[in-house]
Amino acid sequence: MESPYVKKYVEGDWYPGGKKEQNIDLKTYDDTKKLISQRNWALSSNNTVKRFFVDAENFHDSLFDNNSQVVKSVDSYLIIGYDKDTIMKVTEKYKKDGSFKEIRDIIKLNGGDGTVPVTSANIVGTVSSDKTYYIREEHGALPRNNNVIDLVVNIINGNTSTFDQNTISKTLPTKINEKGWFGSTKTRRVEVKVECPVRLEIYDEINNFVGTADDEYIINSTSDYGTFDTYGENNDKKMAYLQDGVYNVKLVGKSLGLMNLSIKLQDAGYDIKTILFNDVPVTETTVFTTNTDFSSNILLYVDSNNDGIIDNTINPTDIINGDISSDYIAPNIISTITGSQGKNDWYISDIKYDLSASDNLGVKDIEYIFKNESNPHLFGEIIEIVDEWIRYELTLPKIQPMICGKYAKKYGILF
Repeated sequence: MESPYVKKYVEGDWYPGGKKEQNIDLKTYDDTKKLISQRNWALSSNNTVKRFFVDAENFHDSLFDNNSQVVKSVDSYLIIGYDKDTIMKVTEKYKKDGSFKEIRDIIKLNGGDGTVPVTSANIVGTVSSDKTYYIREEHGALPRNNNVIDLVVNIINGNTSTFDQNTISKTLPTKINEKGWFGSTKTRRVEVKVECPVRLEIYDEINNFVGTADDEYIINSTSDYGTFDTYGENNDKKMAYLQDGVYNVKLVGKSLGLMNLSIKLQDAGYDIKTILFNDVPVTETTVFTTNTDFSSNILLYVDSNNDGIIDNTINPTDIINGDISSDYIAPNIISTITGSQGKNDWYISDIKYDLSASDNLGVKDIEYIFKNESNPHLFGEIIEIVDEWIRYELTLPKIQPMICGKYAKKYGILF
């Protein structure tokens, strides 16, 4: 398994009402290598990969001898850091011509040492468990950790069983997988993500400054609380990944736009509750405030002109609990078309269109959109189509709209 796990979206041709995207999972070394080697920052002026890429490739190759991990041929020991927030998944978006467009999403979980996920650091169990040690430590701090230094000295002297058992373990209490850390340590995390021309500011429960993420900079007062990231086109997406707790969230508008905000509670890497505020209007004078108190009703407070007075309160667009928060399985869609059919599957009468959907976790509602309209209609009864093209979408709170792929016209149907 390659980590971090990479997902790639590739834009396709335009079609009535939208643009297709191809979803590609990159799970192997060769897939990831091909992706990285095509990026602009990896290429020299003569369109060959830069030296650092070649050096990295040579180093990777040096880890194998006759297709076998070189660590098997020498007396190797692993000291692995864990339980630190680590990038576990990156979703990138590419244009139709294959050129990079933006980072679409980043997922951090406490499944590594802040740099390397445990699933990579342990080389998939290549080194015997008798020679593998684990410690709650950051990647860069491992070489200067006194307990690690003492362990290394003891190993060199042939004493592999003497180490500080309060900080170093021979086994993980329970397993770590791509979801994160499962153990007796505090596993809950709070994730705040916003997509909009705003500045994200986080304060603790008594309003001490924690950190901020803006288009141009990140300020993190202390890593004890968590980490901040910006990504996407022009860094328009901001994220705070925080230790469990109640935080005050401030969003300062920078220009006109629409804001999508999600506040998520995770436990052991799994989403257990998600609060969504979608398509909220923003101006350069708007200031929003909210919090991460999942024991109460989380609302979005709007100060429209930054005068310190709350002008409006917004309820969540959706509140998603349990498994639904982590559900990315598309629902099943059934559509039925009724009308007088002529030659070559063309319809010569008005068309009646019926939609139904099923999902293992249930269906909230079905929405459809007519051409040249921006607001969806809630599907409740059979639709009679008398002219123009029409597009149908299934919209659930847990996923982006799932396109049914059928377009109807009064005198014809195109599949």
